[in-house]
Amino acid sequence: MILYHIPDIRLFWTRNPEFLEQFQTDDYNAPIIYKNIANFLNVAYCNKLRNFITPKPIKPFPKIVNDMAMWLPEVHENQQCYDKTDFYDLVREIGGDIIEKVELIDDFYHKNMGRQSHCYRITYRHPEMAMSQSEVTILHRTIGDMAEERLKVDIRR
Repeated sequence: MILYHIPDIRLFWTRNPEFLEQFQTDDYNAPIIYKNIANFLNVAYCNKLRNFITPKPIKPFPKIVNDMAMWLPEVHENQQCYDKTDFYDLVREIGGDIIEKVELIDDFYHKNMGRQSHCYRITYRHPEMAMSQSEVTILHRTIGDMAEERLKVDIRR
């Protein structure tokens, strides 16, 4: 606990992915290193630095994860193509601090329909209070409606 600056002994038995995902190891007998620096530094250097690194605290309010699938607009000559960063910007503009993460989880082309589809996973978590699924659903639908209006996508409901 002291070596890794872990504040509560119960965290050693947690199955909370927010805590566990901060560490990486292939061999449980090897020293544990933090993922956030493992990609940039070698293991020996990480072991020297571990006294200066503390795990991130677990956020107190639960996250809610919803997926949003959409048909992308058909591209014609002299028309701007769809860009997924526009969707990311739209989500963050509407959701603000409530949006924890947006990731593209599926991208496929439907041969029979001749259309491209994207599916995004949106993680919602309010920084100051717990949210209900019904509250998130309202925000999620607003994002979908605005995506249809601004980005000319067809939300798959």
